[in-house]
Amino acid sequence: MYMLQSSEGESGGSANVELTSYVLLALISGPTVQAEELSKASEIVNWLNKQQNPYGGFSSTQDTVVAIQALAKYTRVTFNDKGNMLVTVQTAMSFQKQFHVDKYNRLLLQREALPDVPGSYSLQVTGIGCVYIQVVLRYNVYPQMEKATFNLSARLEPRECTNQSIRLETLIISVSYTRTRNVSNMVLIEVDMLSGFSPREDTAIELLKMPLVMRVNIQQNSVTIYLDELGHSSQDYSLTLKQDDVVGKLQPANVKVCDYYKPEESSVRTYLPSCP
Repeated sequence: MYMLQSSEGESGGSANVELTSYVLLALISGPTVQAEELSKASEIVNWLNKQQNPYGGFSSTQDTVVAIQALAKYTRVTFNDKGNMLVTVQTAMSFQKQFHVDKYNRLLLQREALPDVPGSYSLQVTGIGCVYIQVVLRYNVYPQMEKATFNLSARLEPRECTNQSIRLETLIISVSYTRTRNVSNMVLIEVDMLSGFSPREDTAIELLKMPLVMRVNIQQNSVTIYLDELGHSSQDYSLTLKQDDVVGKLQPANVKVCDYYKPEESSVRTYLPSCP
């Protein structure tokens, strides 16, 4: 089965898109592609196209890069410059729009706003070739109340509360996974710095000693921690922050935890200095 199902029943998740794209690349990357392999590949392409958002991407950067690479490879394998098609969209009333697609404009996006929503439209394609047609409907709905994927807390504990120019504080982050599986996918913890603060020089070294940490990315104003996975038991991570400049009326900074393959599954908390 090429279109993989996640353990939580979601067919189009970011991990599924990425894995399915790798299957597509494997099918069409040999020195020769047989007709049976092309037939299977076309089914995968059909599924991947249904997962695309209105802007041509997918759920995350990772799955978008792999999926676009696979779709581009498929396009190269099946390329034919003989195509010449006419696509007609119309209603039973007066609306009609025609799109002409040939070898000169095949890479050009053509679009038209449908005047009546809801409405009944018919679609007719004549000619020879292959054309990709997408209908996008945007609307607002109230979000469903779902259990958060992660439990998250963040607090600062003072290391030095003095009037000196150098001040150190320890940020304690506690996080755990709440869904039905035993462990999560790879997890990102993104820590924004308070104005005037930065991570201490040994932050990456210290974090890499902590459980499940596989990588740490340090920037001037943020720290990103990559966890291999998370379970239901709470894990604590500590970062030492140093004050470089005194800034008045400090605003809260964010700590965000999210699933690497499903960025929409996330939790956010804020923190403030413990010293006045």
